[in-house]
Amino acid sequence: MMIQTDSSQKTLSEEGDFSEQEFQGVVAEGLKRMSEPEFQAESWNWIRELDEDGIFIFSYLLLDYRNQTLTLKKFEETVYTLSMLMHKMLPPASKSGLSKIEEFQVIFTLYEKLKNREMSWEACEAFVSSLISDFQGSN
Repeated sequence: MMIQTDSSQKTLSEEGDFSEQEFQGVVAEGLKRMSEPEFQAESWNWIRELDEDGIFIFSYLLLDYRNQTLTLKKFEETVYTLSMLMHKMLPPASKSGLSKIEEFQVIFTLYEKLKNREMSWEACEAFVSSLISDFQGSN
């Protein structure tokens, strides 16, 4: 199966490989940042427990922490909450057809929306379902 891109065509497996490379690149950069002196204090011990998904989320949220949108405690809570939401709200990739990067895009879009307004669990589920449908429609 072929996917048309701007200047070339890629197979779905090539697209998946790129997505995985992109994911691994962010994780590698996150690990590098986590080894910086700033993150060696005891208050940062929680980051050493993160799996790759958690490191990816950490990397995304780091900007909000640096911009003081999140306190250290809220940063930690948000990393764990978004990780939980990925597992609770997203259907398995085999059913959704989303790549790993697209799954994160869905969760991060939800996060950005929640920064601006409170939503019930049901509203969050509906929002996530809508985003998944949008991704499926564009693939």
